[in-house]
Amino acid sequence: MLRYPICAMVLQDDPEVTVCQAALGLTVYLRDGNVWSRGGAAQLLDAFLARAPIARLERYTTSLLNDWRVVSAAGIKSLRDALASWSWVHDRPRHFFSFQIVDDYGAPAVGFSYQEIDEHRAARAALVELTLPQDYDPMELFQLALEIANLGPFYCGVGGLVARWNEHWKSAAFLQIYKWARRYRGLDVQDPQEMAWHAPRGLPGTSWLTLVGNELTPEVPLDLERLAQHTWRGDVGVIQAAHGKVVRAGPTPVGGDVNALEYPSDYAEVARYLSPWLVADPPQYWGDFWNNEDTLAYIRRLVEPEGWA
Repeated sequence: MLRYPICAMVLQDDPEVTVCQAALGLTVYLRDGNVWSRGGAAQLLDAFLARAPIARLERYTTSLLNDWRVVSAAGIKSLRDALASWSWVHDRPRHFFSFQIVDDYGAPAVGFSYQEIDEHRAARAALVELTLPQDYDPMELFQLALEIANLGPFYCGVGGLVARWNEHWKSAAFLQIYKWARRYRGLDVQDPQEMAWHAPRGLPGTSWLTLVGNELTPEVPLDLERLAQHTWRGDVGVIQAAHGKVVRAGPTPVGGDVNALEYPSDYAEVARYLSPWLVADPPQYWGDFWNNEDTLAYIRRLVEPEGWA
């Protein structure tokens, strides 16, 4: 995937604190909290734990706790049961309930992060972020994308080489991520909490994996059957799932390293085809994305490369 791995950024004064790092990951914007709260999220956690290096998962928290707790491999099952238990006694989603289990509470290289939304109370998407190490088998990520797309309704999602960042050091993280994004055209950058308000109406980007849900309602009509039947020039596949399509650009993720003259041609072909459905008014990312008003140019970097040159 990468000739040279992208090194994590840590605090100079405290190297134990990770500010940001690159990983393999999925960010998916979910619909219908009833499905996910009544077992869907727990089933997805099962799928993640079956494919991730769970020995590295050390900490967990939820929105009901005010700190991070230590967890062992033996204790993960009880967390899974707790995630599913709400539906036994309640008939609605837990609005803004969140659950995280990670190897690093700053910017994880291995992690499962889920946020539930009651869509009767907010016009935004729920979220799930799955993270695997940068050098992990990318086919495990691909299988997890299929799991999500078959488990329950979703609007859209992006997966491949991703930037994960520390919420407490967001400004510093995005200053570094901006530099990475300038060099690696295959790097996906998301600000999920902000993008969740836009994801029901448009794609938050494209990457190695682009998930297009049956529930997506963009202003420009999207014909999913036409997407499935499209003839691609490159090594692009469209996989039908129960709740949408998973578009895979090439056999494995690529970095698209400008310094190595690498051009992610399969990524670009997918981006060009899906460009009418990209979010037209994305929230500005932090750091130099904000300073240079470059967020839209970044999202459309493979459609209009001159805007990101």
